[in-house]
Amino acid sequence: MTEMNQSPTDKKQQQQLSESESDTSTTDETATPPPQSPVNYDIIINKHTDRGRSLYTTFKKLGEGSLANVYKTDRIILNHPNRRCALKIFPHQELAGPSFCSELILFKNVSHPNIIKMFDAHVDPKYFYLEMEACAGGDIFTNICKKGKMEEEIVKNIIFKIIDAVRCLHEKDFVHRDLKCENIVFVRKNDMTDIRLIDFGESLHVQSTHIYDEMVGTPCYFAPERFRRPSGDELKKSDVWSIGVIMFEMLTGFRCFYGGDDEQKLQSKIMNKAMKWPANLIISEDAKDFLDNLMKIDPLKRFSCQQALEHKWMNTIQLQQKTKTFYNPRIVYTL
Repeated sequence: MTEMNQSPTDKKQQQQLSESESDTSTTDETATPPPQSPVNYDIIINKHTDRGRSLYTTFKKLGEGSLANVYKTDRIILNHPNRRCALKIFPHQELAGPSFCSELILFKNVSHPNIIKMFDAHVDPKYFYLEMEACAGGDIFTNICKKGKMEEEIVKNIIFKIIDAVRCLHEKDFVHRDLKCENIVFVRKNDMTDIRLIDFGESLHVQSTHIYDEMVGTPCYFAPERFRRPSGDELKKSDVWSIGVIMFEMLTGFRCFYGGDDEQKLQSKIMNKAMKWPANLIISEDAKDFLDNLMKIDPLKRFSCQQALEHKWMNTIQLQQKTKTFYNPRIVYTL
């Protein structure tokens, strides 16, 4: 994969980008167990089959993770045309089952136009299967790597949809915990007007004051409070910080925070909000103010999703929503 452009002041960043992108998934052995999820796993995993793969046609791998692989395929439907879909397959392993259940629980409780749609889920003796909407446009990270920064109006349209989708999660007391450019995809090729949030394997149903110890997600998108034991309310604000990092990377084409293999360096940069706008970047003061409020170091002072949607930078989008017209940005990037 071509790497995202980095700040011209640091020539070593190309190698650091891929390294800092790696997910983290560790748990403090002394951690207090999180509260029980609102849906019983035994109830939701009730669609068993002898061999799940037999329900689908040819598989083309789209992505590979530590717990699951994603394939483009077609669901075989008797007496009807096959259904194009993305199929996420989890092996029966200790960590894969809970990750599958986390996604399924969220899909059964939350729905939004910009959250990837689930069609079906089932289990066979070897695997868990999560059948979802197929998106053909690639993810934001790949787009930035290929084409560089995006125009402010395009970024505004995308960020509005991300925030509104995450607002929907938070209203149901779910947090994503791994929002990043790779987990925002375009629905169609050569069309940047419609996006979906994907990969809810680290999502969690939270209680406001409960303390959570798990270190999951991608460190360069962590909010400062993620390096300690955050509460449920703080995890919601951590999602907002991650959206700010995504916004910065779309506007600049540069990594917001990076540290290579030096985790302490990365943590220090995040804790001190050590981010710099490129000198030649031209964006509005409203956009800068909006981003600053998404990324306040103190989570109590940071915007909630609802507050973000009410910021003046979002006024044009809100007006279009009220008048039932939608901004259709000029397509200047192809995937």
